[in-house]
Amino acid sequence: MRRMLEKLIPAAIQRQSSRYVVLFPALVLLAAAQITVAQEPETGNGAQWGAYTAHQTVELGGHVGDVSGSVPMFDTFVNWSSGPRLLSYSLDLHAQPGNGMIFDDLTTSSFGYGGDPNDMTMLRASKGKWYTLNATFRRDRNFFDYDLLANPLNPTASSPSVQIGDSPHLFNTTRKMSDISLTLLPLSVVKFRLEYTRNVNDGPFFSTIHEGTEGLLAGTMRTGLDTYRIGVDYKVLPRTNISYDQTFNVFKDDTNYSLANTNMYSFGNLSGYQLAGGIPVSLGVSFNTPAGQPCATPVLGTGAVNPACNGYFGYGRNTGARGFFPTEQLSMQSSYFKRVDFSARASYSAGNSDITSANETFSGLITRNRNRAFVVSEPGSAEKVTTTADLGVTVHITDHLSFVDTFRWDAFRIPGFANQNTSTLFGATLLSNPNIFNPATCPPPFTAATCPQHNASSNSDLQSSQFFTFTGQNEQLNTTQLQYDFNSRVGGDIGYRYGHRQINASLLENDLFTIYPTLALPRGCPTSAPCTTTGAGAATFADTAEINEHSLLAGVWLRPMSNLRINFDTEFFYADNVYTRISPRHLQHYRARAKYQPRKWITFSSAINIIEQRNNDLDVGHLQHDRTYNFAAIFVPSEKWSLDVNYSYIDTFSQTNICFVATPTTPGTISCGTPYLSGISLYDNTGNFGSFNLIYKPIRRITTSLGYTITSNDGNTLLLNPNAPLGPLESTYYQPTASVSWQFAKYLTGKAGWNYWDYTEGANTAPTAARNFHANFGTFSLIYAF
Repeated sequence: MRRMLEKLIPAAIQRQSSRYVVLFPALVLLAAAQITVAQEPETGNGAQWGAYTAHQTVELGGHVGDVSGSVPMFDTFVNWSSGPRLLSYSLDLHAQPGNGMIFDDLTTSSFGYGGDPNDMTMLRASKGKWYTLNATFRRDRNFFDYDLLANPLNPTASSPSVQIGDSPHLFNTTRKMSDISLTLLPLSVVKFRLEYTRNVNDGPFFSTIHEGTEGLLAGTMRTGLDTYRIGVDYKVLPRTNISYDQTFNVFKDDTNYSLANTNMYSFGNLSGYQLAGGIPVSLGVSFNTPAGQPCATPVLGTGAVNPACNGYFGYGRNTGARGFFPTEQLSMQSSYFKRVDFSARASYSAGNSDITSANETFSGLITRNRNRAFVVSEPGSAEKVTTTADLGVTVHITDHLSFVDTFRWDAFRIPGFANQNTSTLFGATLLSNPNIFNPATCPPPFTAATCPQHNASSNSDLQSSQFFTFTGQNEQLNTTQLQYDFNSRVGGDIGYRYGHRQINASLLENDLFTIYPTLALPRGCPTSAPCTTTGAGAATFADTAEINEHSLLAGVWLRPMSNLRINFDTEFFYADNVYTRISPRHLQHYRARAKYQPRKWITFSSAINIIEQRNNDLDVGHLQHDRTYNFAAIFVPSEKWSLDVNYSYIDTFSQTNICFVATPTTPGTISCGTPYLSGISLYDNTGNFGSFNLIYKPIRRITTSLGYTITSNDGNTLLLNPNAPLGPLESTYYQPTASVSWQFAKYLTGKAGWNYWDYTEGANTAPTAARNFHANFGTFSLIYAF
């Protein structure tokens, strides 16, 4: 028995030995095998392993397939590959209460190991009144390369003409999530809970930074969040429970950035650029020479890079962030009194986030201010204090009439501090050596070539800045409702919700500038000699917003027939102020749901969800709606076949007045203050989603299935870049599937499946590769189950 379990525990799981959550099910199973003295013959209802009745399923197999078209898009959407897999594994052990040695019940299941983008292991074990244990481990491989994201869409008229084939914000990260929860004495008056959660993200990614031009950065993400929770529940009275929880959140971020090796992926012809003398330089990802990006003439007739162009020799940034956030929570639920239900919760959290090693370095040229190099260090810290409280009361006045009131208070404040120190060197070109000020080499009248080479836009040579920030919100929300059931066929409710929010935000910046010639006079120094000047409160602002919100709530439910249920509810919302431009001053929300079962084997259901929002302020003009219509039908006339059908229609629209900058200026546009132009940001999209899944069993041992899913989008939006396509706003995505399984022996079943993916966008793909792809994959497996 033990040897059989050792074989069935997948090697793919054992390779995750660094994650004890994955190993734990295997260790428990081996322990169960050790205590099993004898294995009784297997039956159709499972096998008897000593004191345990066991049910086990193992599905081993793999994928075989091919992809044509855009592989990056396929990996972004699906990310399957050919190869062997542990498609699924499950084991259920059950003993009569008190008969098990370590546990009475144990259930574990796994799927996806061997190469699928998502894999997971789950374990649940319990021992009567003593304990309940739950543990999960999940790993998601997240690849994203939608090449329109952050793509500069360089025009072909640029010289040189460089097209970016991948998203400059591509990432290929892995998220690992572990959860363990243990409840001791679950059936007792007092029970204890212990929980641990770990969430880790790591892996490579790309990003960009604007320092004269858009530099391509390569980064490594390393973030982790560990959560520890201790809780106790006390049933102080019948139908009354009091709970206390203490939680500790520990956060760590060691993400770093550096100038990317442009030979990676297919970011276009970004490599090979050199200055005279063979000095390599990066010109970034933006090549729009008519608009001066990275400059009007990046490459000279000699083939060398123009030394007066924006460019990078190097860039680096790292942030060592650490956070610790403890939270205490006290909650209570009670239905002790016959006609009163009561619930309450209060929590308090006060924690710190510290950045102790934030550094940024740059070398290259920013032509606008002649920056040739800078070093920035910016340690800082922030404190977050959060207090929340919830109170809910339901009073059953009569058997038909109830009064419901819920109140929520949510307040937080985040004071922060940062100390930024910047040292900058200047030069006229990429080939000029940046000068460090020295009175011996830069004597009065400070015109020597060895002086710092500023221009009128240059910043100070040295800057020390202190930032004091504050963000806070105090929100109260109260909802009162009356619910009345006229009879068993009809009922409804009416209510009122009032919300009040006060938001405060402020910034105080104190600066100390050290300015070397020749920038002294333009910066307010009395002479052109080196000087130090302050900018106390130079960037001070304080913003306060007070918002009052009112909502009228109403709903009705109908049961005209015993097999038909209809629900409808609505909300009419008004706010006297907003904090963001796209926050609504007026909102209407309508929801309707219906379920009809004309026969036991037929079920129809539908849902409608409509949200209308607007902010009619003259300088905003925001309109928005989200409308969703769903329909589903399920048919299960017999064990031989079943069918489910789904359809959804989604209509999303928004428009808002905006100001933007465009080069060159589009004819007919209206100015909203130089250099800004006025326009309407429009987003309009309709989507259709449909699917069906048919399962048919022609004979007892054979099961077939056929499915089809289609997602279609048709929309429009404001595109400020004339090269930009509509992309996913004009797209279709087809996903037909089919499978057949044959139980050819008592415990063995063979299964074959087929998946097809077809993604197509509109004909205009802009100056990027087409994102369309087609993929066929077959999945073959052998299932052992008893």
